[in-house]
Amino acid sequence: MENKEILTLMYKDFEVLSFEAKFGERNEIKVLEKLDRFDLAPYGMGKDKEEDNRILFKFFNARIIASQRYDYEEILKNTNTRDAFELSFKGHGLSLSNHYW
Repeated sequence: MENKEILTLMYKDFEVLSFEAKFGERNEIKVLEKLDRFDLAPYGMGKDKEEDNRILFKFFNARIIASQRYDYEEILKNTNTRDAFELSFKGHGLSLSNHYW
């Protein structure tokens, strides 16, 4: 079963871009719209639509928990998520190491 959401990437309190995230057998990201502060988008974005999708997908994958964690399966089970990619969106992409969410 596939699930999708329309979301907004934020940098601090600034709206950067809107995108669609699909969760399922194959996770995907599709940039929908550049917003007011697109200049704060992850590095390399803004040249090509398909490349923007790839960059944003890689950006989110770099921020997920490792599947090698000793409690990885337990975390997925307790949060009713398929994988760490989907889990990162349940947590609103929050990170203590930077300003994106």
